[in-house]
Amino acid sequence: MIASRRLVVNIIAPSTLWPVRQRLARPGRQDCLRVRRPGLRLDQHLPDLPLVSCLPGDLNQVILNLIINAVHAIEDVVREGAEEKGIITVGTRLDGDNVEIYVSDTGCGIPEENRSKIFDLFFTTKNVGRGTGQGLAIARAIVVEKHDGTLDFKTETGKGTTFVIRLPINPISALKEQALSETETANVR
Repeated sequence: MIASRRLVVNIIAPSTLWPVRQRLARPGRQDCLRVRRPGLRLDQHLPDLPLVSCLPGDLNQVILNLIINAVHAIEDVVREGAEEKGIITVGTRLDGDNVEIYVSDTGCGIPEENRSKIFDLFFTTKNVGRGTGQGLAIARAIVVEKHDGTLDFKTETGKGTTFVIRLPINPISALKEQALSETETANVR
């Protein structure tokens, strides 16, 4: 089994953004990255936070999936030559005994008829070859089942969407069960 680590979530978010920056970013300011794709800007807001028990690789996968979905949502709205730029904001915040990671976009938003289905496995609104309908289902499973967290969203059609990953600072079940299992396995050897 993969061991969890107590990390500051703000280490995970930038490490996820690094490959996005390498592929898309132009040299310049670190807090407001201009990306090569037409009409897109990537912002990050990462205040100081406490340590959180998590599986960093899995959490990276969730954040990257949300960023890719945000890019697609903005590309559906902002076309080459457009005056306005779409914005993706990745940030973190402390909320009581939880840490939140959010990914916001100024894309097309999620239509009302699709909102109840977006976490369903194989549900997609994207064209063939652009999405498989697995990303959000996998992301939710990682957050809920492996981290005792939640993955929710707020959206407004035509204005954009914000996905919020909410992780308990001290998770109860999944990570503790995993640690116990690893301890038991080590004791058997």
